[in-house]
Amino acid sequence: MKFPGRRQVLHALAWPGELSGAFRSMEETLVALTHHGVDARAWLACPRSVGHSAALQRLDAAGLNFRVHRTSAAADPRAVASLTGALRQQGPNALLHTHGERALLWGRAASRVAGVPHVHTQHGFVADDVRGQLRVVVGKQLAQGLDQLIAVDEATTAGLDAIVVPNCLNTKKFVAEALPRDAARRRLELAREAPVLLFMGRLSPEKGVGHLNEIAETLGQLNPRARLLLVGGGPWSARLGGAPNLVPLGPRDDPATLLRAADVLIMPSRSEGLPMVALEAAALATPVVSFPAGGLPASGLAEIVAMGDVLGLTQRALALAVEGKPRRDRILRASEALSQRFSPEKNGTALAAIYESL
Repeated sequence: MKFPGRRQVLHALAWPGELSGAFRSMEETLVALTHHGVDARAWLACPRSVGHSAALQRLDAAGLNFRVHRTSAAADPRAVASLTGALRQQGPNALLHTHGERALLWGRAASRVAGVPHVHTQHGFVADDVRGQLRVVVGKQLAQGLDQLIAVDEATTAGLDAIVVPNCLNTKKFVAEALPRDAARRRLELAREAPVLLFMGRLSPEKGVGHLNEIAETLGQLNPRARLLLVGGGPWSARLGGAPNLVPLGPRDDPATLLRAADVLIMPSRSEGLPMVALEAAALATPVVSFPAGGLPASGLAEIVAMGDVLGLTQRALALAVEGKPRRDRILRASEALSQRFSPEKNGTALAAIYESL
């Protein structure tokens, strides 16, 4: 049905309170939608231990309306009641847009109780183990019968009927958040001319973190002055480290400055959607070298090497860190891809059209 009057769209996400591509994607989308006259708000389920973090401060600074549901449980039945209440407060023109598996589960129930359309963005399926494979099966079942399924890339549809709406990034705003390169390196106590590679993401198996110690060792053999920055938190945090050139920084809230300090971003992932960090790297002219996971090969944002080829990834990343013309060519290709495919204008227009069609 057509909604009379202004749209009131509630974006819902179960957020762990740390570095999250899904959170960044939703954040950028909310801003893009407000510029299209869509009343876009957020509902976030996050642990009680999370305070008013830098991520929530960014939502505040952007003037975005959001509600936080505090929970410590992986499955929280109160979340459905909280989400239903938030939808009812939106008014008769409400529409629910979920991100992530838990929000999808809660949203299926809440949208039915509140009697509103339900749209879901599928950021990617992770099936690294038996538990992951079960989650994929459940996720696909939950995605059946939605008013609209959206995928961030064709590679993340998993055969389901979905409209592809790529992630977006306000490049001007993101670049403004970064320190100058020399200042960024001083903050991180990095030598001005040392080749610096960066891994930034959740420290979990699907991100290829099992390769990071080997990458650091190989990097040290190829160039003893080179460093690998390790940014993020997650279940593999205690298993990484030991190599003298590996610099663990833990969870951080200054991605723009980290990308400015780095020469190359590496992504040894086995599973991806269309990662926000690749868009952010392109905005700051930081080349990306990755395995062919998710939407990365077709994105134009990354230099691709064969899956699992640690030596090839390390060699290519080091070459892009120190070689002038190959580096400039890679940066130019990524910049063109960023401006052509991943603009907030295109994202907001596409989503507003989907909302209008329901």
